Order: sequence, then structure tokens, then C-alpha cells
Amino acid sequence: MQNSLLNSTIIFAGADQVITGVLAVPDILIQGSGIKSVTGVMRPTNTLSFQPTSATNGVIVQSAFEDVSSGTLTPYFDTTLLALVDLETTGLINPLSPETNTSYILGVTRSLRQLNTGVQNTFGNIGLDLTANYTANNITIFRIVGDPLQSPTCTNCNTRVPIKRQYIVSNTLDSEDPRFTGATLTSVVFHYLNSTFELNGIPENNLTMFRSIGNGPPYQPVFGTLSTAAKTVTRADLNSLPAFTLTLGDKLNPLPVSLASFDAKRAGVNAEITWKTATERNNKGYEVQVSTNGSDFRTLGFVAGAGNSSTAKSYTFLDVEKNKAGDRYYRLRQIDNDGKESYYGPRVVNFSGNVTEDAAVLAYPNPFSSADQLHLTLQSASAGKGSVMVTDMTGRTVRQQPLELGAGSNDVTVERLNDLKAGVYMVRITQPNGQAQSLKVVKQ
Repeated sequence: MQNSLLNSTIIFAGADQVITGVLAVPDILIQGSGIKSVTGVMRPTNTLSFQPTSATNGVIVQSAFEDVSSGTLTPYFDTTLLALVDLETTGLINPLSPETNTSYILGVTRSLRQLNTGVQNTFGNIGLDLTANYTANNITIFRIVGDPLQSPTCTNCNTRVPIKRQYIVSNTLDSEDPRFTGATLTSVVFHYLNSTFELNGIPENNLTMFRSIGNGPPYQPVFGTLSTAAKTVTRADLNSLPAFTLTLGDKLNPLPVSLASFDAKRAGVNAEITWKTATERNNKGYEVQVSTNGSDFRTLGFVAGAGNSSTAKSYTFLDVEKNKAGDRYYRLRQIDNDGKESYYGPRVVNFSGNVTEDAAVLAYPNPFSSADQLHLTLQSASAGKGSVMVTDMTGRTVRQQPLELGAGSNDVTVERLNDLKAGVYMVRITQPNGQAQSLKVVKQ
């Protein structure tokens, strides 16, 4: 290990090294070869740059990896003050000493800056440039290289991965701040290195931008303009959020359907299984599966997916099998149009004990299509005649039929809905005792 301090510059030369302690000097120069493993915080106040012995093999600085999903990252490279890390495609320091395909920071880099209206901020030159239509203090960005976000357990979809570079952006401007209304990132420039390692198997010409709200999946494509010459993807007029994560993926083989939520709960003698997606690509639909031991699953039913969608979707399925007892485990098998599949869950619902209170009326499948019958399940306090009425969102009645209800649990089929237009409808159930219950359903 050879360390020298010359004109406020600390130089790390030689081969593999371990760098310990807190370094707060103007310039840090990474020379030599191999991997420099950092166990403390490296905080240059001016520049961090690379001069490898061999341009072919390069030299890598490795920081410890932290749990990205938890949102608590320890910054091992901190460009919070005025420091710059020279990414090859920006070249602001010295074209001979940037991060390159073979010489780069592997792990976590942290930067904290202020956004000023209309001014592009490079956050210490770490590869993400933001321009906003508002001013905000303390914008913190964590750059993570080499820790790609994981897809759900999936068969035959190993190519559906992001590149090995992502940015977690934390904005002090929250939804309660009056400036948040209309807050927009007028320009987002995502720089990447065209290396086999970083692109993670994705063809460079297929790169497009993805964003998630928070610190992990699900991801929604936000697209952008690719420049292979500049090695950037640029997106204009992206609405600002208090916290979000950016990465790049394959526009022809996008990140798989990931659920924003998946839940199963007891609803009287039945189980209500609900899930939401933020975006869908090539999604045929979902098999809802059940198990009584948590390992051997069988299919209860199928719910069609939205195919391709960039807006949030909500789904409901009701398990109305008779004689449920003990624990029942529910999972989803998501199927693409090309046969690829992913599994989510399981969730467990316990059916021990008696039902002590009435359950709300539930509909399944929801959303439903012209090929489906709409089923309702409800608890009735008494036997007798009731009715069901379906109205559109203007209040116009589109279907109405009488019901013969028994005391306790009832399953009802609402007829003749196949010719309704796609949209949102209100279903109103009137029970024999005059009690009325309503819920929304969606026709696809």
C-alpha cells in the first residue's frame, strides 16, 4: 500500500488495498489496479478521480453494500460539500481521470445539494442531473452501483432486470408543502457506463428509464430519449415526488409485473384476496391459488390482467369454497402472454372460530369482463326478498333484479352485464330487513 499526501491530495496506488478511517481531504486519487475496499467514509472535499495502471483492467473502489429496500444507507463516498466524482460521460474534471467501464465506485455514493429553479444540478457529478421548476433545500441522492434490484421469483425471465446502477432521490419538499403543487423536474438526465457489468445483459439500444415511488419495486416506465453517443437517457417534465428511485431497463423486455400490494383477509365465511399493480406489461392475468399446508397449492380461479398499462390497477378475488377451517394459504401466479410466470405470496387467513358479525358485500371478479359473471357474497340477518341494483356513475340504473336471500351467507350472481360499456359502476344490495349496502365494481 502506498499513500502519499501531496498538495492536499491523497493517492492510493498499488494493487488490492483496504482503506480505513475517515478521509476529508480536497482530492483523492485512485491509482494502481485491483480493488480498493473501503471500511469507513471517504469524503473528498474537491475531487475523487481515477488513474489506473491499465486502462484495460482498471481499478475499482468498493464500499460496503447496504440494504437499499430499508431506505437507510451509510454513505461510503460522500460528495455532500463541493466534491465531484468524474463520470466518463460528463468529463468536468480531467478527461484522463474519470470513472470508466473498468474504473469506478462500486457500492454507495451519497450527495446532498440544493435545487434552484431552472438550474441544472449534477449532484457532485455522480451521473444524475436534475433541473426543476422549484427551489428546495437538502435534496439527497444515493447512487448504488452493482446492487441491481431483484425481480420476483420468476421462471424464464432472467433477462428482465435493470442495469446495475440506480439512484434513490429524497426530496424535502413533501406533499404538504404548497410548492409541491405543480412541482416538476423539467429535465432528468441519467448517465450510464456502457460496460458489460453495468448494462447487466441489456442491449444498449434498448435502454429506457424506469421509476418507482419509494425505495424499490414496483417500477413504472417513464421512458425518455436515449443517446448512445452521450451515454444518457433524458426525460423532460417528470412530476416531482418526495421520494423515488430511478434506474434503466430494457424497453423490449421490461421489468416484470410487480405488485404495489397483495393481501388476503377473512370476510365472514369467505376470504377476500386483493392486489394492486402500478404498471403492467404483456400481462395475461393471475391464477389465485390456495393451500392448506403452505406448500401444496391448487388453483381456485383466474383473473384477467390489463395487458399493457401504465396506470394503477386494483383486483379482487373471493374464495367462496364451503367448509373452510384452520389456516388457508393464498398466492398469485402471474402469467404473461408469452407464458412467463411469477409467483407472489403466500398470505395466510385463519378460519378458526365462528363468524360473529356481518361481513360487507363483496364482488368477484373485480374488475370483470364481458366473459365473466359478476358474483356477490354477503351476510343477511334474515331470510326473505331483497334486490340488487346496478347504476353507472351518473346515477342511471342499468340493471335491477330481485333476490331471494337466506339467513347467513349468500352468494348471488348478477345477470346480463356483458353488454355494459367499460367503466365504473355502483352495485347496491337491499336486504329483507331494509338494510342497504353498496360497493364499486369495474367493467373492463
